[in-house]
Formats: sequence, C-alpha cells, structure tokens
Amino acid sequence: MRTDNKSNEITAIPTLIKIPDLRGAIIIIEVMAYQIKLAKDLLNKCIDYL
Repeated sequence: MRTDNKSNEITAIPTLIKIPDLRGAIIIIEVMAYQIKLAKDLLNKCIDYL
C-alpha cells in the first residue's frame, strides 16, 4: 500500500487494517510510526507487526 505524498504510515495504517482479509498478515512498521493505539488495533485484528 502506498501513501499519498503528504501522508505517512500513521495515517495509512488505520485504512490498511480495514482490509478484511489481513488475518495472519505481518505488517512492518518503522519505529517512528509506532503508536500504542495502532499496535492494539493490529493485535485486535489478529495482525502481527514488526
């Protein structure tokens, strides 16, 4: 998934996790984009992250 020129991972991840068939997927997040709420949302959807 690509982000818009003025966007970043923090704004893209909530859109990404709405994709219905990501259960079991692994998402790689740069440390600058890591936020506790995003991590909880990913884990609640059974999506692993690095």
